[in-house]
Amino acid sequence: MNLIEYALKMEKNGEAYYRELASKAGNKDIEEIFIMLAEAEVKHYESFLQLKNEQAILTSEENLFPEIKNIFQRMSKEKPSINVQQGQIEAYRKARNIEKESRDFYLKEYEKTSDPIEKELCLTIADEEHQHYIILDNMINFMSSPDTWLEDAEWHHMDTY
Repeated sequence: MNLIEYALKMEKNGEAYYRELASKAGNKDIEEIFIMLAEAEVKHYESFLQLKNEQAILTSEENLFPEIKNIFQRMSKEKPSINVQQGQIEAYRKARNIEKESRDFYLKEYEKTSDPIEKELCLTIADEEHQHYIILDNMINFMSSPDTWLEDAEWHHMDTY
């Protein structure tokens, strides 16, 4: 399977997984974050589909950090009741690990391909997958200790994007 076909499948699976997590979130803010992540995967899918169809690729380097940081800050102030079960945290960890694997995949493909358009797209998507990893890592930390998380969170890595 070539880069494009594999990426299309991977991004479609990512979208479906985030939509599943959103439906099971049990909290409107967490659900919103997962929907944002699902929509980001849709944009990745569309970029690879455009590449496959030899169309101009309309990518915008996405920065979800400011909006997601605002959601976390709102949640920290509102102190919503978050009933997190261990299975949910494990599912979030799985999503985080998938994002790392996706980033690594795109970086390897970046090194392998000689096509400048594929190179640029792989690098852009790898960066966005890394952002998703950071978002999920913060979500896991928040869900594990919502009362102290915001004070302890290090947002400096989010502010650089």
